[in-house]
Amino acid sequence: MPAYLGNYRIEQLQARLTTISNYSALRKLRVVAVQKSNVSNEYEALWECCRLSSRALSTSCFRQKCETNHFHVTVGYVSEETFQTRRVLVSAFEGWNDACQAASNVVRHLIDMYDSNEVARISCDGFYDYQTTRPMMCFVQGRGRIVWPETTFYEIHIDDRHTIVAEVGPEPNYRWMEYCHQNLHIAEEYDVDHVITLGSMFADCPHTRALPIDVYSDDCECNCSGTDDHCGPVGITTVLDSIARDHGFDTDSVWVSVPQYLGSDECAQGTLQLLRKLSQLLGVTLNEGDLPTKGKQWKAQASMLLSCNDDLADYVKRLERQVDTKTLADESDEMTTDEARELIAEAEAYLQREQNKDNHKGHPGPDYPDSAAGNALSE
Repeated sequence: MPAYLGNYRIEQLQARLTTISNYSALRKLRVVAVQKSNVSNEYEALWECCRLSSRALSTSCFRQKCETNHFHVTVGYVSEETFQTRRVLVSAFEGWNDACQAASNVVRHLIDMYDSNEVARISCDGFYDYQTTRPMMCFVQGRGRIVWPETTFYEIHIDDRHTIVAEVGPEPNYRWMEYCHQNLHIAEEYDVDHVITLGSMFADCPHTRALPIDVYSDDCECNCSGTDDHCGPVGITTVLDSIARDHGFDTDSVWVSVPQYLGSDECAQGTLQLLRKLSQLLGVTLNEGDLPTKGKQWKAQASMLLSCNDDLADYVKRLERQVDTKTLADESDEMTTDEARELIAEAEAYLQREQNKDNHKGHPGPDYPDSAAGNALSE
């Protein structure tokens, strides 16, 4: 049974909602009984387990059933155990937040792997600059059709206890605040209480090592790769996270770094690592399909490119040394002083040997090879 909070007339309940509308408690409130004041029990449990929100109270359906002057509403908290299915919004946006399409391909992969249905759209009107994000012409059964940029929502059934509401679409150009509020409005309609945004970015990281993953949670303290907190321009994912937190949603933002020297071709390994981190956050094993195989193919193609470009190969070796040295340093924090000194000495000796090899070659290569070489991956 829910904890009893008291009876409210409709207008009193509206006033109470305005005082708690920005807190996660609102998502646990339910209308558990609506009854006529002079005839007890006649309308009892009429709206049992109906989601409570200002939007619901203002619908014509509610007004028809509950005239303001004659009905009272009993409000209570319902325990989370009452609702067995966990619903999470997973958001990915094409463009600036989606290097090598690693993030948006997570959503597309889930749609392909599971029973999914399109449930909502955010139309393009007012959100996009069509010279930047252009409409596309396609032909269906010989007839031309213009496809406008828009955000599409899918309900993806993972199992009996987990449902993902996933969205994918181009990052909007205008009116970000309104756009994010529309996102959260749809999330509330599907009883979502947790928002997870996905992103991918170019970075100086070697394809021969695990791609760095960063996870930023509500407290902004969880950062798996140990990189510094970002200060600078942000994308729509950051704005959506911020507004979602203000409205009481739990939030996580997951980012993968992909090698910028390989160009903009799709990065299956980045998609795979994002999917695995999403699995950890949800506490469920998500179907990886053929992503592991595609990830190995991506690595093999990248290594083949290095075999044809000495400068690029030298650059990747330097990145590998940086990653390995940092890994040793992190591991040494948990070792004794003598063990740490021994490992550091070995690392320094290794770096000195590699430096001598570069000097012997006489051409250490530029600090940053032309990333356009990555286009060879697609050839």
